[in-house]
Amino acid sequence: MNNPAQRVDSHQIRLPLIISFIIGLLFFLPNILIPLLQDNPSADYSPLVATTFAVEETVYAAGIREVFDGHFFVNDPQIYENKDSPSYVAILPNLILGLAAKILGSLPRLYLLCDFLCPAVIFLLVYTLLFKITRQAWVSCLGGVTVLIGYVFIPYIPF
Repeated sequence: MNNPAQRVDSHQIRLPLIISFIIGLLFFLPNILIPLLQDNPSADYSPLVATTFAVEETVYAAGIREVFDGHFFVNDPQIYENKDSPSYVAILPNLILGLAAKILGSLPRLYLLCDFLCPAVIFLLVYTLLFKITRQAWVSCLGGVTVLIGYVFIPYIPF
């Protein structure tokens, strides 16, 4: 019982996959360009840079590093005196990402992989949600791109 309204065309599958790959490349592009444009091209490059907007590098990386070092139940990775106190952050994301970093061999490699993979997955999730609502591939793709671009530029809006 195939309902024609439920049938999915090939462009409804290929188009979001192609756009998600392009989005992943765009978010990964700084990791390619920065080492090429550095004054010292032989210097090691790390995607972990602490800035005012970089919660990932200042809070989450410490917890992931704890799991990477073999402490599977992360407590307080920020303050040494609180290492034995209960955790104020969720344990499961640190555990999953810490084990993935262990498999990849380092924390910067995990961040490089996530710089490509996570924006692509977020786009596909937003696309799927909007496609279920609108049943229009182009509108859903535009919505997915808008969500990702808005996330990047919101911190820089002067209000």
